[in-house]
Amino acid sequence: MSNLVLALAAAALTVAGTVWYLPAVAELRAGADRPFFRRVSAAGCLTGWSTCAGTVPLFLTGVPGPATGGAVAAGGAAAGCLYAVGGALRRRELRTAALDWTELAGPAPVAVPGPGVRGRAARLAVVWCLSAVVLASAGTALLLMSAYGRA
Repeated sequence: MSNLVLALAAAALTVAGTVWYLPAVAELRAGADRPFFRRVSAAGCLTGWSTCAGTVPLFLTGVPGPATGGAVAAGGAAAGCLYAVGGALRRRELRTAALDWTELAGPAPVAVPGPGVRGRAARLAVVWCLSAVVLASAGTALLLMSAYGRA
């Protein structure tokens, strides 16, 4: 596939992602008016979409495939880490709020997420997605190696 087609696809995907990254920009611009976990998650969103947008110049300049793949993997890992940290901070804040409400002897307005059926389903979905990414990356690497005659 031509690098021009890949660059066009990445650009179209980035433009279509405004539904997600423009609200994330608003979250970050709000600063201390928003909870910290939301700002961390917004930073993860912007990192992921910036990675997608950053592949466009890499495709247009003809950077080799492994270098582009490495850049995408690094950006995806950074975005995933920021999402995970944002989720952990959110859970910690919910636990703290629940404890504060129990100290006031009032009903807790939010339920503290626990390791229920929904938590297991979410972990299973993450495992499936990560394994799909690993298998797709390995398959792409094998295809590139066979195309260049190294496999």
